[in-house]
Amino acid sequence: MAATTERIVVQVTTAQKRAIVQTAKRIELNASKTYAASCTGLYAV
Repeated sequence: MAATTERIVVQVTTAQKRAIVQTAKRIELNASKTYAASCTGLYAV
């Protein structure tokens, strides 16, 4: 069974968003999952 999720809004600069998207493509995740993973320490991005 999937875990329940909640929505949070995070404001980032254009450069930060670009870096998140580039990293997401490199590790083959979407931007939201990449950001969440980096915040929780799942990936060393």
